[in-house]
Amino acid sequence: MQTMAIYMTALGMTMGYDGWRFEPVPFETYKLVCRGQVTPQSREVVYEVFVREIIAGPEPTLFADLLVTVDGLPAFHCGRMGLRLSPGCPMDMGLKELEGYVEPKPVAEGHGVKFDLKAMLACAVAKPSLAVGPLYEKFDTHRRVARLPGPPYHFMSRVTEVVGELGVAKAGTSVVAEYDIPSDAWYFAENKGANGKLTMPTRSSWRSPCSPAAGSAPTLVVRWTSTWTCSSATSTGRGHSTGRSRRPPGHCGSGPR
Repeated sequence: MQTMAIYMTALGMTMGYDGWRFEPVPFETYKLVCRGQVTPQSREVVYEVFVREIIAGPEPTLFADLLVTVDGLPAFHCGRMGLRLSPGCPMDMGLKELEGYVEPKPVAEGHGVKFDLKAMLACAVAKPSLAVGPLYEKFDTHRRVARLPGPPYHFMSRVTEVVGELGVAKAGTSVVAEYDIPSDAWYFAENKGANGKLTMPTRSSWRSPCSPAAGSAPTLVVRWTSTWTCSSATSTGRGHSTGRSRRPPGHCGSGPR
C-alpha cells in the first residue's frame, strides 16, 4: 500500500489535496495470498506494483496488482488492490497555533459558529462549514471554494462584529476583525527598523482593502466578508464585497503584543 501511495504521489495525484488521506478503496473484495515471510536472514525484498487502472478524480484512485518477492521467491500477492485519496483537511491533524489557546475576548457568533481563532483557521485549512456554518457544507469534500491563506500568512485572530445576513450579499454588510500580533512572529526576525525596534511590514499590516496584496490584513477581512455573504459560493460573475477593519490598540499595529 505504501508503494502504491508513493507511486500516486510521483504521478502528482496529491497536488491540490492537502490534508487528504490514503485509504483502501471501500466496498471492494481483495484476495491476499501469503506464501512466505521476511526474516532477519532475508537478503533482498522487492515490492512490485503492476498498474491496472488510474482514476484522476474526484477522489484520485489507483488499482494495481501487488507482488512481493523475498530473495527471488514470491512471498505475497494481491490482485487489483485499490488505493484512493479520501477528503480531509490539514487541520484534521491539529495545528500548533491552537495548542493551549484560550480565546481572550468575546467574539461574534452566527449559525452555530463562534468566530474565534479556530473558526478563522478553519476558513483556511479545515472544512469551510466549521468556519461559517452549514451553508458551506457542500464545500467540505470535493467542491472547492476561495479560502483565507493559512499560517504563516494568516492575519486574522477573530471577528468581533458582523452586520448582515449569512448568504446574502447586499450593501451595508460589514465585518469588524482583529489580529493579535505574536511577539515571535516570523516577520520580526529579519525586519528591524532603523531604531532597532521590531517592525511589522506595512504590506502585511495595513494595505487598502482593495490592495492586490493577497496576504494583507484588510484583504483577508474582505475575503472573510465574501465568505460570510456567500458571494464566493453563489456568484456566477465578478462580485463586490466590503470589509471594515478596526484598529484598536495592540492590533494590526507596528509592534508585537
